[in-house]
Amino acid sequence: MHKNLAICHVIASVVSADGIMEEVERAFLEEAMGDFSLSEEERVLVREFKNDGAEEVVRQMPQEDKERLRDGLVAATLADGKISPHETAVVKRITELMGL
Repeated sequence: MHKNLAICHVIASVVSADGIMEEVERAFLEEAMGDFSLSEEERVLVREFKNDGAEEVVRQMPQEDKERLRDGLVAATLADGKISPHETAVVKRITELMGL
């Protein structure tokens, strides 16, 4: 799995962490997938949460990429204007995984 696909999987895990992906969160994810130039096949994998290996790819990214991803995860958490404990827990777990 390449880095951009892994990043989008991680973003998807944050915006769906509370069990509800509101339209604004779905739009945030779709925009991220466009920004990262995912193919339609890759977008389907993200939408279906087929993310085997994403966390390992993210864990091995360079420090600068990890810091940008952390900032993106915070933005994903805030996409719907609410911060749920589930979203916070996912962001915390991923940032710990990345050593941040």
